[in-house]
Amino acid sequence: MSDTQWQAPGINSKAELLAQATIMLDEMVERYEMYADQMEVANNPEATKLFIWLTEKQSQRSAIVKQLSAGLKLPHIKPWNYNWDDAVNLQTQDNHVAHYLMQPYQVLALAIHVEESAITFFNDVATETADPEVTRIAIEIAKDAHVFADVLKKKQRQYPEPEPGWDDDPDPPLVQE
Repeated sequence: MSDTQWQAPGINSKAELLAQATIMLDEMVERYEMYADQMEVANNPEATKLFIWLTEKQSQRSAIVKQLSAGLKLPHIKPWNYNWDDAVNLQTQDNHVAHYLMQPYQVLALAIHVEESAITFFNDVATETADPEVTRIAIEIAKDAHVFADVLKKKQRQYPEPEPGWDDDPDPPLVQE
């Protein structure tokens, strides 16, 4: 996982903030769905179940942000203008971090990292904007991410940390192109 420090994007309107938050959450829903599918194909039911759960939680959070956006004309943000580090989504981990043998502890570690990145991002937005409404909403989104990160940490404590060699596979899948 990356240790990249995120830069607040200079968001100065409620509509832009909610547009960015919606894009980020929706991208994470798509990514968690993709990971769930990959884990199912790899016959990793525990990881599949957790990624499905994460998809549902992110979908609920996205719906809340969309409710806050009701009646607003949200700006269209072109992918090359996204204001997060990987030009896809600062909440999104690189595709390669979801290993087909990953264990529940690691699934939750990935999700915790995602939420901690979001906390930093939205706190930075709140600090840097001149608009008090943007500050208030960004702080609320950061608090929501903090609460969810705490839920994830509590859930993670239910699982053992993987032993060294957890990803050893004497018969790995063949990659076909």
